[in-house]
Amino acid sequence: MLVSRRAALAALLLGSFARHGRAVPADGPHIQWPPSVSLAGSFLVSPPGQDEGPFGRSVVFLLHHDASGAMGMIVNKPMLHESLARLLEALGERRPKGTVPQTDITVHYGGPVDPEAILVLHSTEFAADGTKRISGLAAVSRAEDVLRALADGKGPRQFAFFAGYAGWAPGQLEAEIAKAWWVTVPAEADILFGENDSTKWQRAYDRRPVDL
Repeated sequence: MLVSRRAALAALLLGSFARHGRAVPADGPHIQWPPSVSLAGSFLVSPPGQDEGPFGRSVVFLLHHDASGAMGMIVNKPMLHESLARLLEALGERRPKGTVPQTDITVHYGGPVDPEAILVLHSTEFAADGTKRISGLAAVSRAEDVLRALADGKGPRQFAFFAGYAGWAPGQLEAEIAKAWWVTVPAEADILFGENDSTKWQRAYDRRPVDL
């Protein structure tokens, strides 16, 4: 039953996903990153001029980064808007009319890998079974846990929903950074959870280090 509910949620959220395509492994050599240095909890920002493909003008929040590879979510590409009640129905939950808060949820294109993975980044005061804290700024949980908590009035203060994610093999992200395909900047809550997606890329890029 859980599998079928997740499939229903994925079908609702991901109708427009086909146009984005799938991940393509990076060409060229992979390089070794110092094992003590992790960029998890930071933003990756694609620099000006890289406007094509799923990562064009993207801001990626890194959930994981170590010698085994990296994983993150694009935070500035909204896909669709849907009501909390409708998303709950996709999970197979029909609650009495008027009992679900009138909350509209934006689902973002998280990346070209595994479009059936629906995850939520949220502020750290909320936790459910399986929640993983990424930094002092954000944690990640399953969509169904956050949806039910929001319906019960116990959800996180800040949150963002994502369909799919971005993934890198060992050494792949390091090679892309060495080629200047990404700029790394500190993450901030307003860019991660804020509603003004059209300005997130510029605001994140403006946080880059500048040589004087």
